[in-house]
Amino acid sequence: MGDASLPEAGKVPYYAPSGYWPGWTIARGIVATANGGYTVDGFGGIHPFGNAPAITPTGYWPNWDIVRGIAVASGGTGAYTLDGFGGVHPAGGAPSLSVSGCWPNWDIAIDLVTAP
Repeated sequence: MGDASLPEAGKVPYYAPSGYWPGWTIARGIVATANGGYTVDGFGGIHPFGNAPAITPTGYWPNWDIVRGIAVASGGTGAYTLDGFGGVHPAGGAPSLSVSGCWPNWDIAIDLVTAP
């Protein structure tokens, strides 16, 4: 007997995107959750898909393509976005983190991953 919430073996559920920009390469990251997931755009906007709850970003920079990635907070509550300088920004109730590297005015950070 399997978990009724899991898809059949070999079948992956389809989730319509909530952030979609035809012809514009502004999406900067995607992260999956048990009930959907999130995409993040270069300005810091967080876009849920599937049944993931909406998250309000704490860092948003209109017209500045500086966000590089997104990760779900351990415990599944909220998320973090990463800016190009290494700044990590909690959103949706995620606790603040201390960052081990930050490079002001040097757009070098690429992505982030959270660990349980």
